[in-house]
Amino acid sequence: MGKRSTAEALHLRAERQTARLEARRRELRERYPDIPGQAWSNMGAGLGGVGGKALREWLVSLMRLSEAATKPSS
Repeated sequence: MGKRSTAEALHLRAERQTARLEARRRELRERYPDIPGQAWSNMGAGLGGVGGKALREWLVSLMRLSEAATKPSS
């Protein structure tokens, strides 16, 4: 078996990264079903982009709701 060309290695690396990103998006869609699917499809690598912003906003709203629910009433 011969050594892969640089172009072929780069192509395979890009395919693996694309597959990892899609797996991550799928995992996040399943974990956070309340966030629209469009947000996850716009997410870049990591938690950036529109999907990451939507996730952070949703988590902040959950924290605010839990704080309001646990706040003693006067």
